[in-house]
Amino acid sequence: MSNGAIGRLQAALASATNEVTVAAANINFDFSLVKYEAPKEYQQLGSLLSSRRKEEAETGNSHITARRLAALFEGVCPPTPKLVAAYGERVSEISRSATDNSSKDFSSSVFGTYVGVDATSIWAAATSSQDKKCAAIHVHLLACILAIWEPPEATSIWVELVKERRRTIAQQLEDGTTLPFSLAAAAAQQEITRAQMAQWDSSARSWIQTADSVMLKNQTQLKLILKNIALPIGKSVNVYSSVIEAWTSALTIMERLLSGIPQEVQDGVAVLSLSSWHLYPDLHVFGTKTVEVHMGDRLFPPGGILSLGCSPSVTTPVSGISWSLSLGHLRHYGHPIIKQASLRDDPSRLTIYEFSQVVLGCLLQLWNISEDMQMSTIKSIHRLSQYILKKYPTLLDQVSYEPYAAFRFLMNASNYYMEDMGLGGRLLELGRSRPCFIPATEKYDGMERRAKPFFGLTEPTVFLQHFNNTDGRIDYLRRLGGRWNILENRLPIIRFDFHYTTSSRAEASFATLFPTSDCHDTDGQSMRQHLCHERWITSSLPNPASLSGPGMRELVSRNEDVDIFSDITSLGFVRKMPDNTKIRYTLFYGDNKRAGIFIPETETDDAGTRLTTLPSPKVDPEDISWALEYEILDIEHKFSCMVDPVMSTFALVDFSFAAFETLPERLIRTETLRQPLLKLTWARKSQDLMRIHTIKQWSNMWTRRKSLPIVDQLSIISYFAGRWDFGAGDIASNTMGISVGDSLIVPSQLLNDPLLSPSCPSFIRILGNIGQPGFTMFSSVKSPMVPPVDDSRWRVKNTPKFDRKPEDGLGDQLGEQGNQDSQCKKMEALISIREKGKWIGDVDIIMALQSPKIYHLGSPGACGHDIGGPPDLPMVSIECWEDLYVIPPGLVVVRAHGNWVARLAVTSFLAQQAQAQGQGNIIDRITICPPNICWKCVRYECRNNIFIY
Repeated sequence: MSNGAIGRLQAALASATNEVTVAAANINFDFSLVKYEAPKEYQQLGSLLSSRRKEEAETGNSHITARRLAALFEGVCPPTPKLVAAYGERVSEISRSATDNSSKDFSSSVFGTYVGVDATSIWAAATSSQDKKCAAIHVHLLACILAIWEPPEATSIWVELVKERRRTIAQQLEDGTTLPFSLAAAAAQQEITRAQMAQWDSSARSWIQTADSVMLKNQTQLKLILKNIALPIGKSVNVYSSVIEAWTSALTIMERLLSGIPQEVQDGVAVLSLSSWHLYPDLHVFGTKTVEVHMGDRLFPPGGILSLGCSPSVTTPVSGISWSLSLGHLRHYGHPIIKQASLRDDPSRLTIYEFSQVVLGCLLQLWNISEDMQMSTIKSIHRLSQYILKKYPTLLDQVSYEPYAAFRFLMNASNYYMEDMGLGGRLLELGRSRPCFIPATEKYDGMERRAKPFFGLTEPTVFLQHFNNTDGRIDYLRRLGGRWNILENRLPIIRFDFHYTTSSRAEASFATLFPTSDCHDTDGQSMRQHLCHERWITSSLPNPASLSGPGMRELVSRNEDVDIFSDITSLGFVRKMPDNTKIRYTLFYGDNKRAGIFIPETETDDAGTRLTTLPSPKVDPEDISWALEYEILDIEHKFSCMVDPVMSTFALVDFSFAAFETLPERLIRTETLRQPLLKLTWARKSQDLMRIHTIKQWSNMWTRRKSLPIVDQLSIISYFAGRWDFGAGDIASNTMGISVGDSLIVPSQLLNDPLLSPSCPSFIRILGNIGQPGFTMFSSVKSPMVPPVDDSRWRVKNTPKFDRKPEDGLGDQLGEQGNQDSQCKKMEALISIREKGKWIGDVDIIMALQSPKIYHLGSPGACGHDIGGPPDLPMVSIECWEDLYVIPPGLVVVRAHGNWVARLAVTSFLAQQAQAQGQGNIIDRITICPPNICWKCVRYECRNNIFIY
């Protein structure tokens, strides 16, 4: 709304109200001054919020946004007391479950104030609504509905809604319509910023993500229904009219259902509200057949049944719920653009195990594998992968790491599918709809390499090339002949081992494709007739000159040779039939040198079509499995240096899973499947590494796969969890973690006693976030500050001797104190140490914990000493933080027994002091001690050694 409109609105208010009232209200009063008691159904939710989130919801920006939006949209929606009460019960139930399932150990960590469910917007709405007026809660429910859109789109919708609502109110006042003073005052308030809208949207999204995981069974059941329906939301693409209509309709329908009144709809907003608000009435779905779905939600009384008339619409070509709007505030410049959001049966986030099966589905689609061949193909993939991985240990110095990683992924993915084909089938279907994740081509060394089904093994010449003996090739061709019925009675023949002699004469051997019925065998004194195959081989006679043509014979019986084949060339040959007619044969299938099926040149089918023009059969996945089962293939060398986009992609996925091995939660966004993995910055670097190193070299470089540097792991996690493509060089070495959705992903070393920190860096997911919209990467400050040393303290300083008692003299001192510089979603987190509120200093915790001066002391063995005995040398005990500013020389013990947070804090602080070596400190080693320590066995190798005990 323009400044002129606001001015006219304020003038109208002034003339329509008495001066005392206007002066008292001041029109521009801060809505955060108004706070109400939350409804009783929401009280448990409030008790589960962290103090920081509760403060933000009650007095911070979230509260201001909730109050302003509630005042602005008051009167738009009908009262819904039953919905407000039921929603309060549900969110409290979800919050309690999520809190119980998440580890409470993290509440005392450096991230403690950000741990737990992000229900900030819910509590802000609950404390901004009067008992009978639920506008703020209605506004939160709208935020949940709009979360179907991508964050920038949802924020744009909010901006447009607020702008249009203020314009409407101003127009009503100018037209002389009588309006409540609070409504007009709300419209005259300072504009709600886009940043505030984004934060409001972000909190609702985080909540939905947490609620989806808690209510997973119900959400899955609901999404299965979406597969069989196609419902649009509204008909208009106008943002204001479409959203207001959908919002009020959803509220009305849900209120009636909660009142036990059945509802029948043909609009998708009702189903969207069920998913967004996590309320589940029983459903009747009418389509080609009626389906009754019992959801069993205790909040709905008998009769609260939602009937869906799901006749497909010409505007909804895909299943699920779809919503189209014209967004005018999405871009800084340009015309409004039509965007569409949808709610489908696809999951939005996946575990690494689910993701691997989805990627397997991408492969099936790329290879054009039909659904009826799906299972046999996956079994063949599994057998092929097993074969390759079994062979590669003997080729460690010859094979690059890329194919090894690719086949390891394929074996695991196919195994996951075969273990759970129910869920796996849906995941494969999702992958089939995202084939672009694996590109069809890849450029390498200036050449374009194209993906081929089964890495080219389905091509007959390639497949036959890798048999390790002639009999195997012949057996395969005969196996194939049994599936090619049109060849029967067409006089086909197998030719194999075509070659040229030293005298440049062409030679080959022959065999029947189908068994004949006129061969005999001798069994004692009896003769029995049976079906058998015949084979003709090149014979070497003592006097070749006695033959006028090639020395080929057909073994008709044990003692009879007959000339049968002549005019042998690479393209074909001539066969003499029993009636002495000669027929020229040409290649129909296979390899004209190693082994192939040949048929008469003039042979036609019943329709007159020449057989040679018919499509020849391909190698089936079952053929590959069969050949591997009988060990008649040698294909391990084929993949040693192969460049194939499928292999490259799968090797990268396998490489990426190293960063997710300690992250079993659903963190991988399905949107990452919408573009080729090979195009990413971090992927190209990793791909080059895997290609230039053999398996042995790779193993030597990373003894354990999960020992990737932190920045490399962050690059991978940032993409799969947040769709941000960072190269390792784009990530600061002191990065502390990532906040995205309802997850904090942080290094495990920040959540453990420094003695227990893993030697290989890994990440852990914590339920929570730092309260910023979207994806945020945060790092510790690079130049942490410490207060100057108080020179007067030497007069009162009294440092006691160490008495060997395991005590905690420091307490919980480590805390996160705020963020700075939030540009580009990268922020600095100031980590400060405080003792009873007094600032001790700041630490760059990530860099400090990488100090080479930190030494981990192992547990004592069976040394025979008294574990509680005194040390051999005198040691000074430090029991307060101020004594750490200037460390006395010699052997020093800092007692923080049983307090991992304090041990982590003091280790970081001392490592930072050791790095600076300032203020008179000389620290040679920082030794982190186990709970039980034999001081007699401790080696005092360093003169200035600090023991964290």
